[in-house]
Amino acid sequence: MFTRFLLLFLLFYSAFSWSESAKQIQWFQYDLPPYHILRGQYIGKGPLDYMLRLWQQTLPEYQHSALPVNTTRMLREFTSNRNYRCITGSFVFPISMENWVWSKPIYVEPPAVIVTRQDVWKKLKRPDSIDFDSLLKNPNLIFGHFDGRIYSGEIDQKVQSIINNNNIITIATHASGESLMKMLHRRRVDYILEYLPEIHWLALSKQLGYTEDFATIKLKNHTALMAVHVGCVKTKWGAGIINRLNQVITVDTQKSIWHHYEQWLKKPALKKYFHDVQVNHFKELIDAVE
Repeated sequence: MFTRFLLLFLLFYSAFSWSESAKQIQWFQYDLPPYHILRGQYIGKGPLDYMLRLWQQTLPEYQHSALPVNTTRMLREFTSNRNYRCITGSFVFPISMENWVWSKPIYVEPPAVIVTRQDVWKKLKRPDSIDFDSLLKNPNLIFGHFDGRIYSGEIDQKVQSIINNNNIITIATHASGESLMKMLHRRRVDYILEYLPEIHWLALSKQLGYTEDFATIKLKNHTALMAVHVGCVKTKWGAGIINRLNQVITVDTQKSIWHHYEQWLKKPALKKYFHDVQVNHFKELIDAVE
């Protein structure tokens, strides 16, 4: 009799625990300003912070918690099918396809660019674009790179193929973009590879403590646009969350997120460039509602 009672209790407790867990979402947040701004004066003002608030408003019946992670940690999470986990916004990495399901695209990230000092740019004869291989193979120029950062398959492969060379310095900190920009300013490295918002975030938020105007150079033959999606673990629960979010990822929602992205681009020409990239990429969707 006692055994039967204990079994019934355990079954009831397991069902109750599952029900309670199913009403929780753990949101992973890339610790990567200005996408997520997790500390300081501008906390909560990044485009992915805005997206997280939208998703929480869309799913008010869930208990939401947030966990900051770096790229290396998130890549490990993508290999796990542990339930009740989502990420506010991310590229879709091949490693995630087995265990994660993804929403409709929200915006597309323009290609990363070379960031360098004015003296190096002048030494390179002030190019608008440059071949990445030629830079990596130049023994007189030091490339600053941070561990775990992913740009695109082709670029990442090139970096990894010479990652142990003497003219590459790799760091791993929670504020790697800021650290690399300081190293660039102090002439410890000569160039880095970065996305536009991260460059201008450091200037607009005055994180660096100086006002040096860095030069940016586009990479030749590197025009790939990386789409950003919401992701959840690939389970019945996760598929349900993504289905709910897909219903609110409308053109109006996308445009509101683009606006929060654009505020972290310092120059009007870059704001226009980003906006034009979005409009061209999502043209069919925009035309359908206008």
